[in-house]
Amino acid sequence: MGLTFGTLGEERARVGQFPVLLGLLNAVAQGEPDLGDWHWDREAPVCSLRQQTPSSSEIINVTRTPGNDETEVTITSRPPRVDDQTESRDGWIGSYPGEKSAADVTLYLTDKVPLEAYAVTQNPSFMQSLAGASEIEISHPKFAPIRRPIRLAAAVVDALRKCEDRKMREWGVDPVAWRALRSRPIPLKPVRARFSNMDYPADALAQGIEADAVTRLDVGPDGRVISCKAVNSANYKGFADVACRILKGAKFRPALMEWATLFQHPICSTLDSGSPSS
Repeated sequence: MGLTFGTLGEERARVGQFPVLLGLLNAVAQGEPDLGDWHWDREAPVCSLRQQTPSSSEIINVTRTPGNDETEVTITSRPPRVDDQTESRDGWIGSYPGEKSAADVTLYLTDKVPLEAYAVTQNPSFMQSLAGASEIEISHPKFAPIRRPIRLAAAVVDALRKCEDRKMREWGVDPVAWRALRSRPIPLKPVRARFSNMDYPADALAQGIEADAVTRLDVGPDGRVISCKAVNSANYKGFADVACRILKGAKFRPALMEWATLFQHPICSTLDSGSPSS
C-alpha cells in the first residue's frame, strides 16, 4: 500500500481561521447501507463507494473526504501490481450527460494496456454533474478515453454527501457552515506534489508498517500553516510526523464567505507516494 495523504477540514469557532486536516487514509462509512451494486469501503475514515456488478470484474470507486471539494474516481479492471507501469498526466474526468473537469490522472499499465485509471479533480461542481450521469469517463492525453456506465448516480451522490455531513459533525465541523462558504481554501501548489517515496518513515519501511494517520493543519487568514497535530489514535505516529513536517511549508488560497471576507477552510487532496517496497 502506498502513502496516501489528504487534507480534511474541521471548522473552529475562532473567527477568521479554519483548520485543515491532513490524513494518510483508507475510508470508512460505518452504518451506511449499501446501494444495489454500490458498496461502502468500511475500513477507515473517509466516504467511499464502489460499484461492482455480478456480471463484471470491473470496479468503479468514488471517494470523498469530508471537509473537502476533492473527488477521487478509480476505474479498475485488474488491481495494479508493483511491477506495473504508470503514466501520470494532467487529464480530464467527465460525467455523461454532464461536464468534463480537469483532473490529475494516473494509469496503471501492463504491456501498455491500461488496467486501472485513477483521477482526482478539485472541481467543486463535479459531484453535482455526476448526480445526473449515466456514464463516467477518465481521459489521459496518451491513451484512449476510458468510459464506463454508472448506475444510481443520484443516489450515490446523495449517500456520499450524507456520509460527509455525518463525519464532519463527528469531527466537530458544521457541515451547513462548510457548504455555505463561497469558496474553500485551495493549495497554491498540489499537496501530493510535496511528497515522494523518500518520505516514507525509515523505521516503518524497515518493519513493514502501514498505518492510518490523520493530522490537523491550522491555517491562518494569510494562508500559512499555523500548527499541525495528529487527531487520531494510530499506534504508529511516524506518518503524521512526516505529514506535519512537510505540510507546515504549504500555502493555501484563503476561503471566502458569501460577503467576500477571507477565511481559511478545509480542502481535501489525496496523494499516493507509492508502496514502501517500490
